Amino acid sequence: MGINFLVDWGVWLHTGIREITLPSGFFGGAFLFFIWFSLSYGVEYAYVFLMFDKKSNKIAWTLLVFGGWLLVAFLSQLFSIKDSSIMVVRHMFSFRILRVLLVLIGYSLLFIFKYDWKKILYLFFVGFLIHFMMEFSLFVSGIRPGDFLILLENSLVEFNMGVPFFYLIYDKWLKKKIVGKK
Repeated sequence: MGINFLVDWGVWLHTGIREITLPSGFFGGAFLFFIWFSLSYGVEYAYVFLMFDKKSNKIAWTLLVFGGWLLVAFLSQLFSIKDSSIMVVRHMFSFRILRVLLVLIGYSLLFIFKYDWKKILYLFFVGFLIHFMMEFSLFVSGIRPGDFLILLENSLVEFNMGVPFFYLIYDKWLKKKIVGKK
């Protein structure tokens, strides 16, 4: 959560990469909005780390996260408390190559560290799936307009920029700390 908040609010918003339009009188302004925004992305981080653990019930966690996102998305359409629009725009077109390069560098590192190709494909699928589930729930409920190709592109790249690095941190450092405490 902290990473997303620092990047979204601290860097992107203040450099013009990210724009936000809030309803007038929005409580807490952009600062509070980006805390909430980062919390929602925090689910993605938690999910990915759960998928790294061999003992986690991957199907149950996947159904819980996806079902939860769909439920919240559709319920928010049924029960409109205050339907003020919030518009968030990220100007990333010029960063498209950098994003793809980060994905390639991350997964190349896994090959360099001699991880099995099945593990690498699994990690890529996890990175794709978690972002796809979130974007799909927003897309099918009408919360986030767009088209399916943008959803697909974002799902392939967005969270996969970090998954190989998260896995290296998990496998080389965190797993040993967790096992040592059991």
